[in-house]
Amino acid sequence: MQMRTAVYLTATALSLPSLTFARSIDIEAHVIRNDFANLPQGAESFLAKIIKQRSDSNFCESAVGYLGNNIYYQYEAVSSGKNCDTTAQLKTITDALRKASDFWDRKTVYHACFKMSHGGTWTGFLQLAGANDGLEDGLCKDSRVGYEYRL
Repeated sequence: MQMRTAVYLTATALSLPSLTFARSIDIEAHVIRNDFANLPQGAESFLAKIIKQRSDSNFCESAVGYLGNNIYYQYEAVSSGKNCDTTAQLKTITDALRKASDFWDRKTVYHACFKMSHGGTWTGFLQLAGANDGLEDGLCKDSRVGYEYRL
């Protein structure tokens, strides 16, 4: 697994430099059906807030809702540890979802799954579907789904 890490250097007059690592979220995609459907403006920020709030509350259960433009979402978190939280900041989650949104628009996707990880025990699954396809409960975390695109 390729790690993409930004490095920020900090130093004080009387100490050695220290390193702070800012890790991005790894995101993969699986296209279920191609057709044309634009995600509404601001969808990334809206979904990032939902993901971060659920993480901060350690809430793993599914969140389902309507984004607009006849697009529905389902978000679920799973963990190999005891908590369903991520250390990712809101901006990091938003940036990952922008990659998903760009992919959605570029590939003219109508129904897709996105798998997110941040190097810990948390994995987030986001399903986006047009109204004609509808959401399939638990589809994105099904082990048979192959995530063929790394974003």
